[in-house]
Amino acid sequence: MRTRKMVAMLAFVVAIAVSTPVAMSYMDYRQTRVANGHADAFVQHLQTAVQEKRTFRMTEVADFAWDRMYMFQPYTPRDVMEQTVGSTWNTSDSYLGYLIDQTSVGDHPLIYDHLHKLVFVKDDQVVLDLTLDRITADFTESREMVERGDAWFAVERKDELDGYGQPIEKKRIMIRNASE
Repeated sequence: MRTRKMVAMLAFVVAIAVSTPVAMSYMDYRQTRVANGHADAFVQHLQTAVQEKRTFRMTEVADFAWDRMYMFQPYTPRDVMEQTVGSTWNTSDSYLGYLIDQTSVGDHPLIYDHLHKLVFVKDDQVVLDLTLDRITADFTESREMVERGDAWFAVERKDELDGYGQPIEKKRIMIRNASE
């Protein structure tokens, strides 16, 4: 009888010891998750702006509440992004995805030269994290951080060259800070 009580007590302690870190991790996932609900509308507004205008205000494109916009170059590691923004966040749609991102797999979300990231922050909380293909719009020559009130951008179309140095049909869309 005494052995049964010891086994039951040990099982209870082990269950608590295992479930506590899992529960804490899940709470972190829920607290740091960015739903990116504005992503589709943002991309549509951005595509319209770069096709129709020579300059635009980011507030016209990002028509949600935000204070600062950060632009991260290709190959920027996650820890550098979090240190720059001053916050941690995740965009995983599931807890399993979050766990995978916590491994070295998630340390480098911008592993290709054609990807860069825009991160919008409101009251020190990330409200939109968007990985953009530089073909859609290339912000890599813009400042790393822009305040909402100073978010004027100029659109420049540059010839893309093929492997032989000849211009290809599609032009590269460069986005720069208009105030500079």
